[in-house]
Amino acid sequence: MLISIDPAKSAGIVAWQDGKPTHICTLRPVLTTKERKELAKANPGIVFTPTWAVSELRLNQSGVTGKLADRREIPYATRGDAIRELLAPARRKKDALVVMEEGFGKSTLTVKQHAFLRGYIACECEAHGIPWFEVSVSEWRKVVGPKHGFTFPNNSDLAKQRAIEIAADLLPGVEFLNNDETDALMVGLWALYTKTAK
Repeated sequence: MLISIDPAKSAGIVAWQDGKPTHICTLRPVLTTKERKELAKANPGIVFTPTWAVSELRLNQSGVTGKLADRREIPYATRGDAIRELLAPARRKKDALVVMEEGFGKSTLTVKQHAFLRGYIACECEAHGIPWFEVSVSEWRKVVGPKHGFTFPNNSDLAKQRAIEIAADLLPGVEFLNNDETDALMVGLWALYTKTAK
């Protein structure tokens, strides 16, 4: 079992079994920071839960299914609750591996958020004996691009578009919620292509 993750504010997560993706998810806040502040100001003393949700898409055996309407939303009170639940299948598998993208961001806040989430996931993995690994964006691009007959462009927007094209080729008919899911798919492909995951 492999779980590949793009740890972002809306984290993309792909679960793999026998080299094929079985679940594609996004872990995201239910409300924006601005919305939460406005609600808190208008309703002092009231806690709004759930604060996080996982948008999950289960793929059939052939890997071809998955309109956005087929997704189920799973609410969680905290991001930690969601992460523990998403990692639970890996705790039950001896051959499990978690691979995370070591990302970067356009702002200091983004870099801090990514680092926090990677650290939290690493701690959860360590606590439950799940091996984990980090791979940089440039490294997975160096491996995944040539396997698909091209080199990823340096332009970030064009590179994201190429990742979307690979995802569409591999999983025709699947509608991805965002770039974080396609990046998580690319991280998983890197792990399979490099035999980091078996």
